[in-house]
Amino acid sequence: MPAEFEPHAAIWMGWPKEQPYADPALDTRVPIAQIIAALCAHGVAVKLMCTDEAGEREARRWLGAHGHPVSDHLEFVHLDQIDIWVRDYGPIFTRNRENRLGMARFLQNQWGYATTSDPVSRAMTALPERVARHEGIDHVTAVDVVSEGGTGSSTAAAPCSSAGPWSRNGIRRSTRRPWSAPTAPRSA
Repeated sequence: MPAEFEPHAAIWMGWPKEQPYADPALDTRVPIAQIIAALCAHGVAVKLMCTDEAGEREARRWLGAHGHPVSDHLEFVHLDQIDIWVRDYGPIFTRNRENRLGMARFLQNQWGYATTSDPVSRAMTALPERVARHEGIDHVTAVDVVSEGGTGSSTAAAPCSSAGPWSRNGIRRSTRRPWSAPTAPRSA
């Protein structure tokens, strides 16, 4: 699996389908729009998942109304991303020894709040395979282990999901800062 600091084709993100908070200061669209703007300003391609054409229209409308013009680096992808925390359960792109692009798919259980057989968990688990079909990737490695994701060790969209070195399940996280790339390439 390529490290998060290695060159990549795009950052995958999800546009919020709903706003769970009444307080406008907690509007999840604001930080997502800011992240998209910062990435696109630096020439980074962003693939923004919206449920469908109506979701894309709403995202475009909101971005434009809030001073975030749609960049040429932003591509709207019509896939239902379930939840905005795509870095936790979304696609993990891989390359094998022959440099063939693939994807890993793990089971999901909504961060321990549900079972893997719950309909939402199953939909989250299916997202990487739907992204693979969208991208024309025919090699998906299905790993039947629950992955909480977001630890910073392999996700590109966010460096870590909590400030401390411990995850919710008591396993110690790596204390290496994921954004500090090694100074020399590692041999395979």
